[in-house]
Amino acid sequence: MTSSILLPAICPHCVVYRQNETPGQATAPAPEQAHPSAGIVREALLANNAILIVRMLVDNFRSFAEVKPHILLNYPLAAIAACLAVALAVGRKKSTASPGQRAFSLVTVLMLAALIALLYNWQFFVVLA
Repeated sequence: MTSSILLPAICPHCVVYRQNETPGQATAPAPEQAHPSAGIVREALLANNAILIVRMLVDNFRSFAEVKPHILLNYPLAAIAACLAVALAVGRKKSTASPGQRAFSLVTVLMLAALIALLYNWQFFVVLA
């Protein structure tokens, strides 16, 4: 998990899918290009919830109005992550990527699904009016 957080900050160009540099070959289809976006959304979800946790640990008596924006931000981030995960899963079947790239996109889809399931289990999507 630490590398999931630190790698994009230290080496952003390492996160981007590498295209074939052979002249005359087509570029990657759109679902493969969604991979960096899926990583960015995953990092945004992690950062949002990490900030929420730290803010709650610093002051246990923080009002709900102060943390509500973090909880509300989870909804669009999770929806975007789910859409990107579906695009990656569907695009993986039609992809001309190498087996390593396919495995990497599958791991990304599984990590996004696990993160959303974990946030749901911890009730980070619950808003109490």
